Amino acid sequence: MKEQYCDNLLAIGEPAPCFNAESFSKTIRCPDDYNEAWIILFTLPKDFISDILDESSGLLSQLGEFKSMNTRLIGLCSASIYMYLSCIRVRKQMTETIRNNCDEIVSVIEDADRKIADRYCLNLDEKLGSVVLIDSERRIRGQLNYKNSTWRNFREIKHVLHALQISDEEARSF
Repeated sequence: MKEQYCDNLLAIGEPAPCFNAESFSKTIRCPDDYNEAWIILFTLPKDFISDILDESSGLLSQLGEFKSMNTRLIGLCSASIYMYLSCIRVRKQMTETIRNNCDEIVSVIEDADRKIADRYCLNLDEKLGSVVLIDSERRIRGQLNYKNSTWRNFREIKHVLHALQISDEEARSF
């Protein structure tokens, strides 16, 4: 496996770098467009397939939970988003309610020039995936890097998110 080093490694608690990116339906300004929501920024594997969002440990069935946790998801693709148009087929197969939630909660953005990935120190190796958690105050709260076969387990990512949100809640109560 090729080693990758990042000169601008982000530290927990630092402000999340701002970026603009194209999604299927609009330009996203992150984190500005997400007001007081938490953000999960995750890399998409290069071998993206039409049912990847559904296969991601039942990600679509968990959208309501992410919404109730005030969290939005951004999938970062290292190629043109038009290579990922098969994602739209998945959305067409969903019920109207789930499709609306998916459009509101999950965005797929383009990073063909790798500027966002480099800024966030995200691994775009085809065998590895990366996830960055950004809190409602626009601070980096965690980063996970692991094999692509593991990244699809959004239940585990949700557990990390939940733990961070609970610790914030407990800290505010003191």
